[in-house]
Amino acid sequence: DDDYVVNNIQLRSLSNMGELMTRAVQGNYHPLAMISSAFSHAMSGDQPWGYHFLNIIFHLLNTCLVYKVAWRLSKGNGVIAFACALIFGVHPMHVESVAWVSERKDVLYGFFFLLGLDRYVRYVDEGKRSHYFFSILWFLLSLASKPAAIIFPIVLFAIDFLRKRKMSAALFTEKIPFLIFSLFV
Repeated sequence: DDDYVVNNIQLRSLSNMGELMTRAVQGNYHPLAMISSAFSHAMSGDQPWGYHFLNIIFHLLNTCLVYKVAWRLSKGNGVIAFACALIFGVHPMHVESVAWVSERKDVLYGFFFLLGLDRYVRYVDEGKRSHYFFSILWFLLSLASKPAAIIFPIVLFAIDFLRKRKMSAALFTEKIPFLIFSLFV
């Protein structure tokens, strides 16, 4: 937390957006997470409650999104969706992401990643192009939160496999924007 928050003077003012958008912290570039932390600082100053509060909110939202994505992927099976969300919500692996102030990047990246998956599943199931474009937008915001989001295109192929979509040139072509952004990051 020292490098990301306590000693990071850029977080002290929301007028430092340019610096927050362009500066890497500890060799990691995640501007959206840093901007989000600046909002936490604006909310609670040097007190940690503002950071923890937003981390908990994002974790709760992520748990709801896990339910939603699992529900869609299981074609409306509420038991599967509830079990997935419950395990996600209480699993000790997520303690660090919620309790450690500097891990805002993790809960934020997960939030946008799950939103992107939800939209992609809707695109596959409903065929509406707007869902496809929103999945790209959410993916970009996930990348801006944490570079670990580069695996998104691989997860899309897994969804295609689950939905028994025929492997074709068109299927690969629709992944090109995701792959380009992943390679860029």
